[in-house]
Amino acid sequence: NWSNDVVTAMGRTWHPEHFVCTHCQEEIGSKNFFERDGQPYCEKDYHSLFSPRCYYCNGPILDVRILLPINRTWHPEHFFCAQCGSFFGPEADVCFFYQLIFFNMVLSLWQPFLPSFCHCSAGFHEKEGKAYCRKDYFDMFAPKCGGCARAILENYISALNALWHPECFVCRVSICVCVFVGVCTDISAN
Repeated sequence: NWSNDVVTAMGRTWHPEHFVCTHCQEEIGSKNFFERDGQPYCEKDYHSLFSPRCYYCNGPILDVRILLPINRTWHPEHFFCAQCGSFFGPEADVCFFYQLIFFNMVLSLWQPFLPSFCHCSAGFHEKEGKAYCRKDYFDMFAPKCGGCARAILENYISALNALWHPECFVCRVSICVCVFVGVCTDISAN
């Protein structure tokens, strides 16, 4: 049987029954398809085989909105704090230093330096391949004060085998009321 039906695709003319997905062999016909290395793929198989995978769900990323933080790909709706679940998402105010690094793919060169100078109030921080909001990152991973046990984010004193906020490093002896960074006054002399 000779048919007038033809499919023109990829610079060639095909019988409809011969224009099939390279992977599943299903007839593509007039459906959407993708070309890879000169071969046609149905939409489902192309995404299954070649689309980047979301680090969180391992599903193919079909949307053009793709996030590349932490040297991994994410669906925008799956990029959130590993501790509290706060959503970073496509409109998240990602730290300038992280944008610069991730989108230029030089993460490995800068990663050791980021926590020391990147203390932005928005965005995320990375630890062992997981993203954390600023609050959770510092609550979980910043050194803790020997006096109040809160995270130390800025200036500190290193003494007595501990780190201290300057305002927490005070004399604990009842007759002495002072902050060690200032002048100590012995109130028993008065």
